[in-house]
Amino acid sequence: MIEELISSMIQEYSDKYLQDFDFNSLNISILSGNIDLVNLKMRATAFQDIHPAIEIQKGSISKINIKYSLTSIFSKPIKISIDNMFVLLKLKELKESTSEDLQAEVKKNLMAKLQAAFKQQLLFESVVEEKNRGMFKRLWNGAKNYFKGYLGDMVSNLMSNLEFDIQNIHVRYEDASLPTSIGLMIDRFALSGIL
Repeated sequence: MIEELISSMIQEYSDKYLQDFDFNSLNISILSGNIDLVNLKMRATAFQDIHPAIEIQKGSISKINIKYSLTSIFSKPIKISIDNMFVLLKLKELKESTSEDLQAEVKKNLMAKLQAAFKQQLLFESVVEEKNRGMFKRLWNGAKNYFKGYLGDMVSNLMSNLEFDIQNIHVRYEDASLPTSIGLMIDRFALSGIL
């Protein structure tokens, strides 16, 4: 049951970046602390947030593996390894757009993200305001501060324990209007302790 919940959460989060997500390619072993995703295809719009004029013509990831210790998830590292990532980029077919149009689209995407964050903050504040009314005001404030601090510490510990290991990255850009292409190959990239 927990595996199904995590599987649906992974699918919901990865839906923006991956296409044709196959549950059969997902191997979750909660108690042993191992999650495997294999043979993944990237969506054409996965890099839309980075730059709206670039899209993925073809993108694939052979394997994503997440290893963790369930009993000491906040003290031992969570290892995320990505193997064999290939991305072929191209210039998005634009309908007579100018650099001003692209800048407007980037601003629009940024504003949408800011509005979503603002709405979440307003929702949180309205819930807090509603809870602050009545005789449970002090109790709610104490619990809120405790959990806010506790959850913040938990997230901070999780983020500081993340270790990324990405192997065999190949990013290539091709433009049909030019007879050349540009590529970048990275054998290995490692990152640990984000915070």
